[in-house]
Amino acid sequence: MSVSTFEFEKPITEIEQKITKLRGAEDPQPDQNAQIEILEKRLAEIHREIYGNLPPWQRVQIARQLHF
Repeated sequence: MSVSTFEFEKPITEIEQKITKLRGAEDPQPDQNAQIEILEKRLAEIHREIYGNLPPWQRVQIARQLHF
Protein backbone atom coordinates (compact mmCIF):
# COMPACT_ATOMS: atom_id res chain seq x y z
CA MET A 1 0.00 0.00 0.00
CA SER A 2 1.42 3.35 -1.03
CA VAL A 3 0.96 6.30 1.29
CA SER A 4 0.99 9.71 -0.32
CA THR A 5 3.21 12.38 1.13
CA PHE A 6 1.85 15.84 1.73
CA GLU A 7 3.98 18.84 0.80
CA PHE A 8 4.59 19.70 4.46
CA GLU A 9 5.98 16.17 5.03
CA LYS A 10 8.68 16.38 2.33
CA PRO A 11 11.52 17.33 4.74
CA ILE A 12 10.71 14.18 6.73
CA THR A 13 10.75 12.02 3.62
CA GLU A 14 14.06 13.48 2.46
CA ILE A 15 15.82 12.72 5.75
CA GLU A 16 14.32 9.22 5.90
CA GLN A 17 15.67 8.55 2.41
CA LYS A 18 19.15 9.75 3.41
CA ILE A 19 19.11 7.46 6.46
CA THR A 20 17.98 4.50 4.34
CA LYS A 21 20.72 5.20 1.81
CA LEU A 22 23.39 5.38 4.51
CA ARG A 23 22.21 2.16 6.15
CA GLY A 24 22.20 0.34 2.81
CA ALA A 25 25.63 1.50 1.70
CA GLU A 26 27.81 -1.35 0.46
CA ASP A 27 31.00 0.48 1.38
CA PRO A 28 30.29 2.12 4.76
CA GLN A 29 32.27 5.22 5.67
CA PRO A 30 34.04 5.44 9.05
CA ASP A 31 31.71 8.16 10.32
CA GLN A 32 28.54 6.62 8.88
CA ASN A 33 27.00 5.72 12.24
CA ALA A 34 27.60 9.25 13.48
CA GLN A 35 25.94 10.66 10.35
CA ILE A 36 22.93 8.39 10.85
CA GLU A 37 22.64 9.43 14.48
CA ILE A 38 22.71 13.12 13.54
CA LEU A 39 20.07 12.58 10.87
CA GLU A 40 17.85 10.62 13.28
CA LYS A 41 18.04 13.45 15.82
CA ARG A 42 17.19 15.96 13.12
CA LEU A 43 14.32 13.77 11.98
CA ALA A 44 12.88 13.73 15.50
CA GLU A 45 13.17 17.54 15.66
CA ILE A 46 11.42 17.97 12.33
CA HIS A 47 8.64 15.58 13.39
CA ARG A 48 8.02 17.70 16.49
CA GLU A 49 8.16 20.96 14.52
CA ILE A 50 5.86 19.84 11.72
CA TYR A 51 3.30 17.73 13.55
CA GLY A 52 3.29 19.94 16.64
CA ASN A 53 2.26 23.00 14.65
CA LEU A 54 -0.18 21.69 12.06
CA PRO A 55 -3.05 23.96 11.09
CA PRO A 56 -6.53 22.42 11.36
CA TRP A 57 -6.81 21.52 7.66
CA GLN A 58 -3.51 19.63 7.66
CA ARG A 59 -4.65 17.72 10.75
CA VAL A 60 -7.75 16.68 8.84
CA GLN A 61 -5.59 15.54 5.91
CA ILE A 62 -3.41 13.42 8.19
CA ALA A 63 -6.43 11.94 9.95
CA ARG A 64 -8.01 11.03 6.64
CA GLN A 65 -4.80 9.48 5.37
CA LEU A 66 -4.48 7.34 8.50
CA HIS A 67 -8.10 6.28 8.29
CA PHE A 68 -7.90 4.83 4.79
